Amino acid sequence: MSKEAIMKIREAEAEASRIRAEAEEAARAKIEENAKSCAARAEEGIAATDASLKIKLGSVRERAESLIEQSRKEASEDLESMEAEARSHMREAVKIIVWEMYDSCQ
Repeated sequence: MSKEAIMKIREAEAEASRIRAEAEEAARAKIEENAKSCAARAEEGIAATDASLKIKLGSVRERAESLIEQSRKEASEDLESMEAEARSHMREAVKIIVWEMYDSCQ
């Protein structure tokens, strides 16, 4: 082969190496940019999910507090009703106890 042909081959190889290096650098840059973009989108998704879950948690907390308050109110009403019923039988209970004591002392 002539020197000129060898020189052209070497120039072509050098050009190919340069193009390959530029392509690798461009690919590396795109990969890095894509990784940053994906990380940013993931953070946005996490933040949105976190905000949504906080709202739902607040709603659940309010509902739980409402149910607890309703249960307290119902329990208080039941207690008052039971106390009133017990009071209405108190006189009779005292009589029975006194008579039982009286009979046991006889």
